[in-house]
Amino acid sequence: MVVSLSILALGAFVVSAQIKTAYPPIVQKLAEKFNLNPNEVNKVFQEQRTEMHQRHRAHLEERLTTAVEEGKITEEQKQAILKKMDEIKGKMEKLRDLPAAERREALRSLRQELKDWAKDNNIDLGLIGCGPGMHGPGGPMGEGHMGQGMHGPGAPSGTHMGQAPFI
Repeated sequence: MVVSLSILALGAFVVSAQIKTAYPPIVQKLAEKFNLNPNEVNKVFQEQRTEMHQRHRAHLEERLTTAVEEGKITEEQKQAILKKMDEIKGKMEKLRDLPAAERREALRSLRQELKDWAKDNNIDLGLIGCGPGMHGPGGPMGEGHMGQGMHGPGAPSGTHMGQAPFI
């Protein structure tokens, strides 16, 4: 059972590549192209992000409930997973403004922390969408397609469409 939730696909954080700007590049481009208020465009993006996070969280909880019902994990493990995902999300928020190289290294450390935690708690990372095969070797936090994707080699692992990893 694989949850369609990944460490790097649970909550989106905007990354302004090397240039610090008030809004993400996509927000700026849309506002300029269609002569819109950047605050309003940004608000729409934020609302969409919040809705996406809520859908992902609900999906995770459903999948974990099914895993409990099927005897794949215990209720205690389910609660531990949800707590760990919240913890990881908090740590990911702190990474959003790091330079790409530092962010990649921090993500590698976070990935290892999650692997160690899962092993210590007898939890299959595949249950939370972080196992092999999900998005390349090692899952979404691995060096698979998420690390190359639309941004090519050297792009921060887990970034997509100008956004950093999310939980």
